[in-house]
Amino acid sequence: MMGMTDFTYWSSTFLNYFVIALITVPIITITYKATLKNGTSLLKHSDGGIVFLILLLFMISLILFCMTFSIFFNRAVFAIIVLLIVYILSFTLLSIKLLNPLNESAYFTMSVIGKLGICLFPQTALVTAIFLISSYEASGEGVHWSNISEFALLPEVNLLMVILTMLFSCFLYGFLLWYFDAVWPWQPGVPKPFYFFLTRTYWCGGRPNQQDEIELVETQNNVEFFETEPRNISRGVVIKNLSKEFRSGLTSKFAVNNVSLNIYQGQITALLGHNGAGKTTTINILTGLFTPTSGSASINGLDILTDTTKARRGLGVCPQHNVLFDTLTVDEHLKIYAAMKGVPWSQLAAEATKALDILKLSDKRYELAKSLSGGMKRKLSLAIAIIGGSKVLFLDEPTSGLDVEARRSVWDALLEIRRDRTIILTTHYMEEADILGDRIAIMAEGEVQCCGSPMFLKQKFGTGYHLHAVKDVKFNLNAVISLLKKYVPEAELGKELEKEISFSLSADTGKDFGDMFEELEHRRGELGVLSFGVTITTMEDVFLK
Repeated sequence: MMGMTDFTYWSSTFLNYFVIALITVPIITITYKATLKNGTSLLKHSDGGIVFLILLLFMISLILFCMTFSIFFNRAVFAIIVLLIVYILSFTLLSIKLLNPLNESAYFTMSVIGKLGICLFPQTALVTAIFLISSYEASGEGVHWSNISEFALLPEVNLLMVILTMLFSCFLYGFLLWYFDAVWPWQPGVPKPFYFFLTRTYWCGGRPNQQDEIELVETQNNVEFFETEPRNISRGVVIKNLSKEFRSGLTSKFAVNNVSLNIYQGQITALLGHNGAGKTTTINILTGLFTPTSGSASINGLDILTDTTKARRGLGVCPQHNVLFDTLTVDEHLKIYAAMKGVPWSQLAAEATKALDILKLSDKRYELAKSLSGGMKRKLSLAIAIIGGSKVLFLDEPTSGLDVEARRSVWDALLEIRRDRTIILTTHYMEEADILGDRIAIMAEGEVQCCGSPMFLKQKFGTGYHLHAVKDVKFNLNAVISLLKKYVPEAELGKELEKEISFSLSADTGKDFGDMFEELEHRRGELGVLSFGVTITTMEDVFLK
């Protein structure tokens, strides 16, 4: 989600196992060529270089075969079971056909294309090669570079053809891996169309869309609940009629339903909503983890459906749950993600130091991630999103689990870095949204209900002021309400507890609140009020309303 290319991922996976192959293959080759105490060896006459090449090609082909096989499964356990069945059956069946004299005709009567075709499987290619090598070894001649093109036991197939087929299979699996990883629809991410390699944009790239033709609230029902869009500010993220439907059997549910929203550079846009409102699903669509059912969105002018890889290069993502490597230190985490985002090797340490200083994590720099507290892990996830100069930040509840002091330090950090970035923040803390949000969008049932600055939303949905009174044993509710309505006719009873009661006071009244408070103060004993105080509308009031 933060810009690492598919090539980087797959090549690192390949190299991880190829290094193991480079260690094991020479050991196996030496074992085959080693002379035993009785003066014999398993492959006494054959060239060790050919044996090494065949084993190495087998390992390369096998690694690529397994990587390609994994594309078609979402769960590892199913992939392992099916792969083992395919591997063992193909290995066993061919071994029986080659080594069992009763079944010799079944293999020898196959065409040359059929014999080489089954060699596209790594295990069958290895069995065929070992069968040919053993036949040369039994004759006392052995396999050498000078005779690998000769036809001996198999009149239509020689060892050179098997080696070339193994080499071709490596390229074939590499191609299948590249293609199916791009188009397979069952894996996370945005699949490309099956003809994607035939399009000009795939090879030449598309240009960012800088047009402003996408207008907000065109499809919204309650336009008055959406504040006028700011002018002369660049749009970092543009969402147009975005929907995501999840199906389960015969039932379906729209987690995101026709959402349109503009998110601007240099601002923090807070996304509020109850659990299941669609906040995280919206972020997963924008980061390319989910494919939208309909609609589109762009990040810095790059469409998330057609230019997913390029759009991701400028992203920083702090997911809802920490995704960290237990055996890496804080410093190593930051350097890895900074390198993924294109920071030069010589500047990795300085970039990590900068992120640590912003979030006050310097004293934990060389600690392992598994030894960090929950709050420190959350800060590290946020630092990973920030590092590398990511221009668009998706922060999914970044302060969950933090204590009050740590949360305040994160607020200061976000306010400091917002100048040149586009920040989308989800949170359940209404105070946090009020302080950080330049604009706040509230979602419910997958739809954006309203959007605007905190002041705009408070004016639209606020109830004015709240008067809180502590009750005495002689508390007279009717007398208090009568007094309040004398100054504020729209006064309404709010929450009432055993010792406390609250009233909603409209801010539109023309009466002077000062006179009301003065009379309350003088008549406290008569009304049965021990003390009272007043608060203004909060974002929690707006959210609930």
